[in-house]
Amino acid sequence: MKPGVAGGIFAAATAIAFMASHPFLRRGGCLALSSIPLAFFVAGTLAAWSLRVSLPARAGFGVILAVGGFGSFLGLVAPQAMTGRESAASLFLFFSIYFVVSYLVAFALGWFIVREIGSRAFTACVLGFCAGGVVAGAVAALLIRTRATAPFYLAVLMSLPAAGGGAATARWLGPEEEITTVPDEHRAAG
Repeated sequence: MKPGVAGGIFAAATAIAFMASHPFLRRGGCLALSSIPLAFFVAGTLAAWSLRVSLPARAGFGVILAVGGFGSFLGLVAPQAMTGRESAASLFLFFSIYFVVSYLVAFALGWFIVREIGSRAFTACVLGFCAGGVVAGAVAALLIRTRATAPFYLAVLMSLPAAGGGAATARWLGPEEEITTVPDEHRAAG
């Protein structure tokens, strides 16, 4: 799969998951807190289908998006306590570090995809998600400084790390490393 297509699939799945959980977020409570990880788990698992990896690897991507997305979402609560006099540089540093750490913790929990996709693709996946987190930090600083916090903007913001991770993984998960199943009639012939 081409990296741009895989990144787009991951970004779209994450943005759709965020927008689908938005009505629950407005109501608050336990349902609001559980809707983000659940929606992101489903989005990560479905988006990983495009990489043609095994079922445990798909679940690993779901765990990574659920934990990383939930951690990143909690970082968006912090601007409520800000004074409005924060510099763009301090906002960029705060959000970039927060998003990168959220996804690093997610990778610590979703480590079981390592044996499924290989160490080279896993390293690219980690770096892609972290690079997406840095870009999301820059976008978050811009959105906070301009006070543009509509749900659509936040959905785009939440999809940036996933787009980076999906594209980087697809780039390094070459055709020779893709985990595919061979139909029985081809096994007998080969």
